[in-house]
Amino acid sequence: MAPTPQLATASVQWFSEALRSVGVPEGLTTPARAELVANVLVVTPLPVLAAAARLRRAGRWGWRHWTAWAFVASLSVEAVQALVLPARSATHVDVVANTTGGLLGGVLVTLARSAWVRRRRDVRGRGL
Repeated sequence: MAPTPQLATASVQWFSEALRSVGVPEGLTTPARAELVANVLVVTPLPVLAAAARLRRAGRWGWRHWTAWAFVASLSVEAVQALVLPARSATHVDVVANTTGGLLGGVLVTLARSAWVRRRRDVRGRGL
């Protein structure tokens, strides 16, 4: 289960083909673009899952916290790849994509929390 460039390349190729199979135009499914989208999507659910699991502080974090968390975590992973895994390539694009995924997930959590609070306030205001 060691991370290898071949595994990453195969995963990106599979994702690129999956995007094409659902009708995404070929110009948008190049390996570089598919890898970027995959890196965003792999991090996006983490804030949502952490908030849903009601982790003590994670449920109260806003989008800024999640964006910062995603940046630090991604930068750490890329640093390990650069320093410890010479067969892997560490790129700033991965850091940006993963940080964007954290931002997107954080925004989703913030919007969901705001809607939940508004709904509870409305229900209480009606005496239900």
